[in-house]
Amino acid sequence: MTNSVNELQNIDSTKSNVEKQESTNLISEKALWSRLRRNAEARTRFVESHLAKNLAFQIRGMRDQNDWSQQELATKAGMTQNAISRLENPFYGKATITTLKRVATVFDVALVVRFVPFSQLVKWVTGTTFEDHGLSMESTTIPSFTQENRATLGCVPISDFRQTFNVAAVSQTVSSGPIPGAGLAPEGHPRPKRSSAESELLAVGS
Repeated sequence: MTNSVNELQNIDSTKSNVEKQESTNLISEKALWSRLRRNAEARTRFVESHLAKNLAFQIRGMRDQNDWSQQELATKAGMTQNAISRLENPFYGKATITTLKRVATVFDVALVVRFVPFSQLVKWVTGTTFEDHGLSMESTTIPSFTQENRATLGCVPISDFRQTFNVAAVSQTVSSGPIPGAGLAPEGHPRPKRSSAESELLAVGS
């Protein structure tokens, strides 16, 4: 009887901790959206701060994981120890893509540089689960903060700001001829002209 009571208490405690974590994430998201709504300058500072801190902590973490000193990493990357020290400084924020590619090569890891909507960045920062569709037409048409904010407030559906395409259908059209209804715009709206980025994505998928 005592064991059953203890088990129930443990379950309740675990459930409570999960609920608290979910609640914390929600509060964090609300707080961040409130901060982002202040002005464009606040959004710029938020993005810059996230980039600088995330990159600095990752580089330091991977270096520690390999048990390398800053000098050892610098030697492997063909850089100076001072350069590595700056990269690991969360307030530096001036790393170039060329430098990051060199660091990625040394650690033998991939490097992803892309634009994302603020909603995705907020979820990433707060540790909230989100769905990433990867390489797709959606990844080439990023809604601005104003567009997302209006959708968040329920003014306009976010779909009105995105040009969505059926990649599989269009790719099949390229290889085996047109498919009835494939890639058509919503009724009453002309189909938007395909951008060069979208054409390149189709080439990758074919």
